[in-house]
Amino acid sequence: PPYGPVERGKARAELEARIDGISASGGTALYDATLAAKRLLDARARDAAHRIRAVVVMTDGADTDSAHTLDQTLASLHGEEGGVAVFTLGYGDEPNQAALGAIAKASAGSFARGDITTIVQIFRDLASFF
Repeated sequence: PPYGPVERGKARAELEARIDGISASGGTALYDATLAAKRLLDARARDAAHRIRAVVVMTDGADTDSAHTLDQTLASLHGEEGGVAVFTLGYGDEPNQAALGAIAKASAGSFARGDITTIVQIFRDLASFF
């Protein structure tokens, strides 16, 4: 579920607990979730113009349940000045790396491939950007 915005230092324990509590199950609505997070940050933009607007999307699979297509998602993210940067993280054997990479590229974010032993370090690396 959406969480934030938060100050990383103040919310560190909460963030780590949320990451530790993530489990893979069911379908994946990657495109819908990405667009919902973007809309959430867009709605808050007026109140937080000075803040970095970024989303981390983590998935273990390909999109199976979205109402939106990859092309619709990319069009909503692409080329927006001061837009939302989406950092995508694929783990496990089935993430759609091409789609995750395209989402990251369209939003001026980045894509990383991880596994159970590297996810925490990847999140730490992402946090160091901000």
